[in-house]
Amino acid sequence: MEKKKDLSYYTQLNYDIIIRNHGNLYYLVIPELSLIVESEDLSDAYKKLEKEKKQLFSDMISAESEDVINEPRSIVIKKNLFSELPLFCIKILLVFFVCISLLGVIFIGTLPLANSLITRIPTRIMASTHTFVIKAKTKLTNLTDDEKQKLRMQYRRLLHEIKQFIDDAKAVFEEKTDNKMDQIEPLEELN
Repeated sequence: MEKKKDLSYYTQLNYDIIIRNHGNLYYLVIPELSLIVESEDLSDAYKKLEKEKKQLFSDMISAESEDVINEPRSIVIKKNLFSELPLFCIKILLVFFVCISLLGVIFIGTLPLANSLITRIPTRIMASTHTFVIKAKTKLTNLTDDEKQKLRMQYRRLLHEIKQFIDDAKAVFEEKTDNKMDQIEPLEELN
């Protein structure tokens, strides 16, 4: 509920006052009301300013021109803030929904792409495996008997070394199940 704007309302408003001192004169200014007074005494200048302010308000009210009286900036800012707040909230909600909608469209638009990429993985794995087998078979059939014998020896050595790792891993897992973790020997440094 808005307060009735009469002379007492306007005289109780707190306007910012600018004080300037030039020589032995004090100038007091209320920019919103375009009022200025001068005096050699600061308290006298303040009394003059209050009297001028009251006279201005009386004249404006007599002329029924209260609507053109500039109120202090702090009051104007508060009024503008509350009058613009609903519009601001509506804008924020609108931006939020637009962003969410765009993200939804982007996400839904990428679902078929992601789905097609995921469904192609097994096909690609099979194709790569098939290609590898074909190439390996072709290379093996084109090898001479000496090359095949060298390759077999390399695989045997490799499998023998891998078997040692597997046996060590197996021993570790067996010890874990027997709760003999404290008997595991520290690893030796590899060459």
